[in-house]
Amino acid sequence: MLSVRDALIHTNNVITNNYLHDFSLPQYFSQGIQVQHDVGTVISHNVLKNGGHSGVDFGCCIYLKIEYNVFDNMMMNTIDSGAVGTWNSICYRDNEIRYNLFTNIPLGLGGAQYAIYLDGSYGVAVYGNLFYNAGGHNVVFNDGRDNDVHDNININNGLKGDFLMYNAGP
Repeated sequence: MLSVRDALIHTNNVITNNYLHDFSLPQYFSQGIQVQHDVGTVISHNVLKNGGHSGVDFGCCIYLKIEYNVFDNMMMNTIDSGAVGTWNSICYRDNEIRYNLFTNIPLGLGGAQYAIYLDGSYGVAVYGNLFYNAGGHNVVFNDGRDNDVHDNININNGLKGDFLMYNAGP
């Protein structure tokens, strides 16, 4: 697992051109790339394949860009998560998830797996992504605000190939 942690002091980190496969198997709740409390990180041109849990997990980041990555066959061991996922934090701002391919996200294991799961996220833009055979809902918001989802392509997705928002708050 690649990890960046500290208190919003890192700037301009780049995680690029990696091929991560068969990670977090058979363990649960491990990510291929984890970024926390970071400013200005770019995660691009990576292939994340056969992951037991999330491909990219980020928390409390601003100006994060997740772009031009391939997420293939994520969440083979877990449920209620996303190939790209976040958790509750009001300090998100100006993050972008764009121009990625999400494919072969399984639908099953007694719950839902999502391509992008934004849990209590604020100020995330999701656009230009291709969701192909991507299991459950493509983008899920659990709480949060000021998020923007537009211009994504959905092909042959399991449930509805759509977007889900719950606990939306005000």
